[in-house]
Amino acid sequence: MYKSNILSVVAKWGVALVLGAMLSACGPKQTFVLISTNDIHAEISKFPLLASYVEGVRAADTAEVILVDAGDRWTGNPYVDMAPESGQPMIELLNALEYDVVTLGNHEFDRGLEVLNKRNSEAEFEIVCANINTGTTALAQPKPYVIKEIGGVKFGFAGFVTNFNNGHPDGEDYIFEGTNFPDVFATAASLRPLADSCDVLIGLSHLGYDMDPQLVEALPEMDILVGGHTHTVLPEGEMMGTTLVTQTGKSLRNIGVTTIKMRGKKILSIDNHLVPTSELTPSEKWLPIIEAYYDVPTMKEVVGSVAVAADKNGVANLLSDLLRKEMKSDFAFYHQGGVRVDGFEAGDIVRAKVFEVDPFESRGVMVEMSLAELKTLIMNKFNDTTNPKESHSRDLLPSGLSYTVLTDEKGDAVDVIFDYKIYPAKEKYTVVLADYIHSTYNFERPMPIGVSELVTTILEEYFQQGVAFVPDNNPRVDIRER
Repeated sequence: MYKSNILSVVAKWGVALVLGAMLSACGPKQTFVLISTNDIHAEISKFPLLASYVEGVRAADTAEVILVDAGDRWTGNPYVDMAPESGQPMIELLNALEYDVVTLGNHEFDRGLEVLNKRNSEAEFEIVCANINTGTTALAQPKPYVIKEIGGVKFGFAGFVTNFNNGHPDGEDYIFEGTNFPDVFATAASLRPLADSCDVLIGLSHLGYDMDPQLVEALPEMDILVGGHTHTVLPEGEMMGTTLVTQTGKSLRNIGVTTIKMRGKKILSIDNHLVPTSELTPSEKWLPIIEAYYDVPTMKEVVGSVAVAADKNGVANLLSDLLRKEMKSDFAFYHQGGVRVDGFEAGDIVRAKVFEVDPFESRGVMVEMSLAELKTLIMNKFNDTTNPKESHSRDLLPSGLSYTVLTDEKGDAVDVIFDYKIYPAKEKYTVVLADYIHSTYNFERPMPIGVSELVTTILEEYFQQGVAFVPDNNPRVDIRER
C-alpha cells in the first residue's frame, strides 16, 4: 500500500513537472491593449481626452499599448484643413501621442497627392495600405503591411482603403490621376501567407461595416479588424467568423479598446469595448497645445445668425436653395454626405462654422437634364450597391421641387414622382448639382454649362446680408412603398 502511494505521488508530480515545463516553454502570460480610432475628421478638440486615456493606460504599466487608426484623420475642421500646411496639426498630434500604425481613408486624399505625400513624410508612425499603386505620382508608395515585434510578440498590420466603380476612393477623379487601386478583396486574399509570419494579424480597414464581412472572408486569418468609413458604433465589437471587428463611430466620440491576452505566442483571449470620450477628464498638458491650433481670430468672427435651430436637412436645403439662386437654374441638388455638420444652433454663426459645413472647396455644376435623366440619377443613388452606406436614404436634397421615391417590397426604388411648379413643362431643365454629385454619382454625366463660386463663399455672403436664417428642415423627399 505504501509503495503504491509513493508511485501515485511520483506519477502525479511527474505530470505536473512536465506540464510546468511545457507552459514555461510556451512563455509567460502577457496583456496587450490595442487602442483604436477611426474617422477622427480633424476633431482635435477631443485630443486631450484621447491623450488622457492613452497616457493613463501606458502609466498603469500592466499592458503593452498599441495605438492605431483606420483612416479619415482630417476633413471636417477648418483649423486643421485650412491650416497654413493643410492637415499638419493632425500629423503633429498623432506623432506626439506616439501612434504606431495607420491606414489611409478616402479623405486623406482630399487636398491632393502632393499634400498627402508631404503629410505622410512627416509621420513618425507606419502608414500601411495594400490596395494602392501610386505609380509615378507625387505620392510615395505606402507599405502594404508591417510586422512589429512588441513584447516579444510579432504583430502584423495590413491596411485597406475603399474603392468604387470609378476606380478610386471617394473624391474627384483628378485628385487620383496616375494612381491605381486594385480590387481590395483579391489583394486581401493575396496576403493570407502573412499570417505565417506573425503571431497576431490585425487589419486596418477603411471599407466600411457593410464591406468588412467580404474582407474577413478574403483574409480570414485576421484576428482583429479595426474598421472605419461608415461611422458605425460597435459597443463590444462583433465577431465575423473568427475575426473580432471593431469600429468607434466618428469624431473621437468613442475610443476603441481591445485587450489581447497571450501566453507566449498563443492568443488566450480577445475582448473589446468602447470608451466614450465624454466620460473622460482631459489631459491638462494637452489643453494649451489644442488652444494654440484654435488661436485664429478670423475664424472666430461672427458672419451671421440663425433664427431657430436647423437640422442637417435644413442646412442641405439652404445650400441647394443658394446654388439655384446663384446660378438662376430651375432646380438644384445637394447631397447629405456633403454637409459635414449635424445642423446649426440658434444664434450667431462664426466663419469657422461656414467652413465646417463644406470643407471640400465644393462648387455647383450647372447642367441640362430631362426629368427622365433626373429620375435615373435619383434611383441609381437610392439603389447604390457600390457605396451602400449612402443608399436607400434621402441623399439628394432638392431646391425648386420635391419628389417621392416609390419602393418595392425589398425597399429598392422603382419609380420617382416629381412635384414642381414650372409651366409649361420643358424637355430639358437647368439643374445645379454639387460638384461631387456630378463627378462621382452613377448617371450619364451631361457637359457643364456653368460652375458656381465656392459653396463656402456663397454661404458666407448669404449670412453677411444681416438677415437671420430661418431654416426649412423639411427634407423635401418622401419615401414610400408603391
